[in-house]
Amino acid sequence: MLAVLDTSALLSGKRFPGPAVTVPAVVAEFREGGHSWRLLEYARGAGLTVRQPSESSLRRVRGAAERTGDLSHLSRADVEVLA
Repeated sequence: MLAVLDTSALLSGKRFPGPAVTVPAVVAEFREGGHSWRLLEYARGAGLTVRQPSESSLRRVRGAAERTGDLSHLSRADVEVLA
Protein backbone atom coordinates (compact mmCIF):
# COMPACT_ATOMS: atom_id res chain seq x y z
CA MET A 1 0.00 0.00 0.00
CA LEU A 2 1.24 3.49 -0.86
CA ALA A 3 1.10 6.05 1.97
CA VAL A 4 0.37 9.65 0.93
CA LEU A 5 1.78 11.87 3.68
CA ASP A 6 0.68 15.34 4.68
CA THR A 7 2.66 17.81 6.77
CA SER A 8 1.49 16.46 10.13
CA ALA A 9 2.48 12.91 9.20
CA LEU A 10 5.97 14.08 8.29
CA LEU A 11 6.27 16.18 11.44
CA SER A 12 5.41 13.13 13.55
CA GLY A 13 8.81 11.69 12.67
CA LYS A 14 7.33 8.19 12.42
CA ARG A 15 8.54 5.72 9.82
CA PHE A 16 5.85 4.37 7.56
CA PRO A 17 5.94 0.78 6.32
CA GLY A 18 6.12 0.47 2.57
CA PRO A 19 6.45 3.21 -0.01
CA ALA A 20 5.47 6.78 0.89
CA VAL A 21 4.91 9.91 -1.18
CA THR A 22 4.07 13.53 -0.58
CA VAL A 23 3.30 16.50 -2.80
CA PRO A 24 5.20 19.70 -3.63
CA ALA A 25 2.81 21.90 -1.61
CA VAL A 26 3.61 19.89 1.53
CA VAL A 27 7.36 20.22 0.93
CA ALA A 28 6.86 24.00 0.49
CA GLU A 29 5.49 24.19 4.05
CA PHE A 30 8.90 23.23 5.47
CA ARG A 31 11.58 25.86 5.98
CA GLU A 32 15.14 24.93 5.23
CA GLY A 33 17.19 24.62 8.34
CA GLY A 34 15.34 23.81 11.56
CA HIS A 35 14.00 20.67 13.12
CA SER A 36 11.08 20.20 10.72
CA TRP A 37 13.40 20.40 7.69
CA ARG A 38 15.55 17.67 9.22
CA LEU A 39 12.46 15.46 9.62
CA LEU A 40 11.63 15.99 5.95
CA GLU A 41 15.20 15.16 4.93
CA TYR A 42 15.12 12.06 7.16
CA ALA A 43 11.94 10.91 5.41
CA ARG A 44 13.50 11.55 1.99
CA GLY A 45 16.52 9.52 3.03
CA ALA A 46 14.17 6.69 4.02
CA GLY A 47 12.65 6.68 0.52
CA LEU A 48 9.94 9.36 0.57
CA THR A 49 9.27 10.62 -2.95
CA VAL A 50 7.58 13.83 -4.07
CA ARG A 51 4.96 13.61 -6.82
CA GLN A 52 2.86 16.29 -8.48
CA PRO A 53 -0.81 15.25 -8.77
CA SER A 54 -2.30 15.35 -12.25
CA GLU A 55 -4.43 18.29 -13.33
CA SER A 56 -7.42 15.97 -13.76
CA SER A 57 -7.05 14.73 -10.17
CA LEU A 58 -6.79 18.29 -8.89
CA ARG A 59 -9.94 19.26 -10.82
CA ARG A 60 -11.86 16.28 -9.41
CA VAL A 61 -10.85 17.11 -5.83
CA ARG A 62 -11.68 20.81 -6.21
CA GLY A 63 -15.03 19.94 -7.80
CA ALA A 64 -15.97 17.52 -5.03
CA ALA A 65 -14.85 19.96 -2.32
CA GLU A 66 -16.81 22.75 -3.96
CA ARG A 67 -19.97 20.60 -4.06
CA THR A 68 -19.66 19.77 -0.36
CA GLY A 69 -18.79 23.33 0.65
CA ASP A 70 -15.32 22.36 1.85
CA LEU A 71 -13.13 24.05 -0.76
CA SER A 72 -12.73 27.30 1.16
CA HIS A 73 -11.46 25.31 4.17
CA LEU A 74 -8.77 23.38 2.28
CA SER A 75 -5.21 24.58 1.77
CA ARG A 76 -3.32 24.04 -1.47
CA ALA A 77 -1.43 21.24 0.29
CA ASP A 78 -4.71 19.61 1.37
CA VAL A 79 -6.02 19.64 -2.20
CA GLU A 80 -2.78 18.19 -3.58
CA VAL A 81 -2.69 15.42 -0.95
CA LEU A 82 -6.32 14.49 -1.67
CA ALA A 83 -5.65 14.48 -5.42
